[in-house]
Amino acid sequence: MKKENKQKSNNKFSIKNSITSKMVAFVVSIMALSLGFSTAVSFILNSSGSLNILNVVLSETVETAAVALEKDLKATSNLIGEIGMIKDLSDENLSQAEKQAILDERKKLYGFKSLFMTDANGTVTTNGYSLAGEQFYQTAMRGEIYIDTPRVTIDGSDVDMVVGAPIWKDGVYGSEVVGTIFGVFYGDYVSNMISDIRVGQTGHTFVVNNVGTRIGDEDYSIVARQNDFELAGDSKVGKLLMEAEQKAINGELAYALVQDEGIYNVVVLAPVGGTDGWAIGIEIATREFIESNRTATKAGVAVAALCVLIGSLAVIFIVRRLLKPIGEIEMVVAEITKGNFDVDINSTSTDEIGRMADSLNVMKDANHKIVADTVRCLEEMAKGNFAVQPQVEYVGLYKKLDEAIRHINASMGKTLEQIEASAEQVRQEAEQVAMVLKC
Repeated sequence: MKKENKQKSNNKFSIKNSITSKMVAFVVSIMALSLGFSTAVSFILNSSGSLNILNVVLSETVETAAVALEKDLKATSNLIGEIGMIKDLSDENLSQAEKQAILDERKKLYGFKSLFMTDANGTVTTNGYSLAGEQFYQTAMRGEIYIDTPRVTIDGSDVDMVVGAPIWKDGVYGSEVVGTIFGVFYGDYVSNMISDIRVGQTGHTFVVNNVGTRIGDEDYSIVARQNDFELAGDSKVGKLLMEAEQKAINGELAYALVQDEGIYNVVVLAPVGGTDGWAIGIEIATREFIESNRTATKAGVAVAALCVLIGSLAVIFIVRRLLKPIGEIEMVVAEITKGNFDVDINSTSTDEIGRMADSLNVMKDANHKIVADTVRCLEEMAKGNFAVQPQVEYVGLYKKLDEAIRHINASMGKTLEQIEASAEQVRQEAEQVAMVLKC
């Protein structure tokens, strides 16, 4: 019996544990899915927001950089123009050596690689070399300042940047052009102008001319040697960059999202005013800004996991408290199935479980009364008292038991009356027989 009770007890706890595990699994699943979904949505929205902010920041930065570069180029233009207005350079009484000495002084002062002048026919005054066919000479002879893009030297060994200006007669601007002056800067001249423009740790600033050639870059080895349009080819990424550069060259602010060795970079370009189609661009890896979102997401996942753990413990605690009265109800029902009605469910709860316990107590008491009354009736009938009647209300299916007891009493009572009547008749006949025999 103890073994059987123990087995039933184990079944009881297995049921409870099963309910607990199911409820915990359900709640944890809901919590995990909700937190996971919210974390994913948050990451996507934050990443999108970060990229938008990045685009805004880069746009403002690149536009500011374009203005700064334009000012630097304007300063260069003014510099070479001022040299062209040095009165002594147009003085016919000074020798070419004296004029070159003036230029050498300016060369040293302003960091030129070389600084020369030509006469009105385009002949270099120091070596007689003719530059009449060069664009910078022709531009300068029209009274305009010329700034070329950095170009690879003829022998391919270096990169130079040529600037030119008119030499005005008597140093008076707008007077007669009596020659030209041209200076050569080192190829990193534009690169140095943008070297201080840094965005983040992976930010990279560059300048392209109107045909897509890099004329300014922190990587000096590609200056005047790399053409982004030619590199684009059939590459989707290359075409995206080329389209953005072309848009900036045409005077518009441009964006591109390109992939370089598995890393996505945002590129923002702006036109450089005062040039013949230069564009300045800033390229930065998106991971630098998204990394903060990933860190926040990892923290969010950790918090979500902690919430799931705490929620699981809370669910286990609540479920066990809910199942405690159910366990008591189960034990009482088990006792009732054994015929023991002297047990009660102690429940002070007013919720559904409490009302169920109260209903079970009422049912138990009603069954107890009916069974006890039935036993009493049967005991009285066993003693020959067929006049006994049920003293409690039999409800539901038990009404048939009430009817059966009353029917048995009536039938047995009628049968006994018949037996008594027959016995009385036999007695009377026996007395008559006895009187006859005496006579």
